[in-house]
Amino acid sequence: HLREPGHEYKETIRSGCLAAAAGGFTSICAMPNTDPVNDNRQTTEYILKKATLNGPGVHVFPIAAITKGLQGKSLCEYGELKDAGAIAFSDDGRPVMDSQVMRRAMENANEFNSIIISHSEDLGLSQNGVMNEGTLAAQMGLAGIPNAAESIMVMRDIALCELTRTPIHIAHVSTRESVYAIRDAKTRGIPVTAETAPHYLTLCEDSVKDYNTNAKMNPPLRSIQDREAVLTGLADGTIDAIASDHAPHSSTEKEVESKLRKFCWNGVPEFDGVPIRADRQIDTDDVFLINTAHTKKYYEKKGGSKFRAETNLFRLYGVTPEQFDNLYVEQEGCCAICGKHQSEFKRALDVDHDHKTKVIRGLLCSNCNIAIGKLKDNPVLLRKAADYLEK
Repeated sequence: HLREPGHEYKETIRSGCLAAAAGGFTSICAMPNTDPVNDNRQTTEYILKKATLNGPGVHVFPIAAITKGLQGKSLCEYGELKDAGAIAFSDDGRPVMDSQVMRRAMENANEFNSIIISHSEDLGLSQNGVMNEGTLAAQMGLAGIPNAAESIMVMRDIALCELTRTPIHIAHVSTRESVYAIRDAKTRGIPVTAETAPHYLTLCEDSVKDYNTNAKMNPPLRSIQDREAVLTGLADGTIDAIASDHAPHSSTEKEVESKLRKFCWNGVPEFDGVPIRADRQIDTDDVFLINTAHTKKYYEKKGGSKFRAETNLFRLYGVTPEQFDNLYVEQEGCCAICGKHQSEFKRALDVDHDHKTKVIRGLLCSNCNIAIGKLKDNPVLLRKAADYLEK
């Protein structure tokens, strides 16, 4: 959730991209809950322009709103938004409660080779809740949100997916009932995909003890049983991906004195927390054969963006995000060989390093990087190749 335009006091596109790079992400999707809402061509183009000029080494893919103003009523102009650069459609942290509107949204998005991303929440069940419904919520004297608030809407969205035979993607899965429903849908050949977030894999409702507002999420952190079911779903392919659900807020919005009241904002910054949590809190034997290639192929087929599954810059190349940023600025965002600017490509610039010495040479576009490949590490052979081509 990049906060620009409209909420720059929380985060700008540049600071969000720097946070992403610090966590090892060089391709990110920007949700539409900005001000103004990304429900029009001008806002989509603004986000892309700002990202190109100010997003060092990070490619931003805008996700536009399903409905105008995120109000769940009138559909946006999907064709216009896609032409402007939107890769998918979501009302972000708001569900489309009207099933007929959701059906039309799925059908319209499919016409433009795009996809709907669903925030599955029954507002009638969640209404005043601030944490998971259960014994702990009762002990703390707080209104809870039952698992059914999520799973009922997941089941509805799956039913609409089956009815229309158009794909849908379920965001931030947090309950075991949702995992069961998605698994069943996939076995029946329904074109549904799903994601979860790091906090649903590593934390549970106990994190809210002592009225810890930093652990207030939407959907809320659930029980240990839910966490285990989500982990199992990730490992067996029911859940297709982990999304950061990066959602920064100012300290004054999160640090409220009166328990976990409704006016405390949901969410936490997640970009730089993902590798830490993955390293420290998840048993790699449980999870890390995630079918990212299948998800990437699926979305490319549906007209989505062809971004790479990039990983931590430091782990791969020994370069810090600050060093990457400096290289990007030094090269003015251009490939060191062909001189073309990053904005001309579909992906971020690659870090070129000597595979033996690990010395960083610079940033290259993917075309140049692939073209000369490992010849970069053998100057003599590279000169011979150049001489051969000049004959």
